[in-house]
Amino acid sequence: MKCLIFDFDGTIADTYNIVFEIISEIFHKRGVKIPKDRKKPRSMGAREKLKKYKIPRRGVILLTRVCRRHLKKKIRAVKTFPRLKSVLKKLKKKYRLGIVTSNSKDNVEIFLKNNGLNEVFDFIETGNPLFGKHRRLKKAIKKHGYKKFEVIYIGDETRDIKAAKKVGVKIVAVSWGYESRPCLNKGKPDYLITKPERLLKIV
Repeated sequence: MKCLIFDFDGTIADTYNIVFEIISEIFHKRGVKIPKDRKKPRSMGAREKLKKYKIPRRGVILLTRVCRRHLKKKIRAVKTFPRLKSVLKKLKKKYRLGIVTSNSKDNVEIFLKNNGLNEVFDFIETGNPLFGKHRRLKKAIKKHGYKKFEVIYIGDETRDIKAAKKVGVKIVAVSWGYESRPCLNKGKPDYLITKPERLLKIV
């Protein structure tokens, strides 16, 4: 059976605005300016954001941990994207579904339960490094007994595209998350979609 592995933030969970507010508050306390226009960061990949806002690589893990902790306080207010829930439930009937994310397992499980998706996913794999996703993806595929040709990865960032290509699996990039369509196009994904329903045709 084919396995569809999803990123979480920006792909399944609509966390962008909440995370933007959390990071804005953290940066404000440290005197770092970020744009008031929430759409602007979506035009850049993760590495570009780190360079633009002068975030040292050594601070990424700490920032991720702090952000996850703050997000946990607000995770019950997070919803999934319009029409995605019904698409996921249709996919579940034919395929195994998994999640690979840098968010915490607690946050993911709370979100899935609140959105009626707690029985849709067969596994959740979490980890910390912002740019180590290919290792987590590769590990998840091996752990759950899949061949690369049986897996499709779905994500919303150029780092997801790079991770899938490093591992050697097909990648579907979605434009409703943390990065815009033009930004994702630069990564040359196998597929780039703007509507959840397109997943049904692709797989």
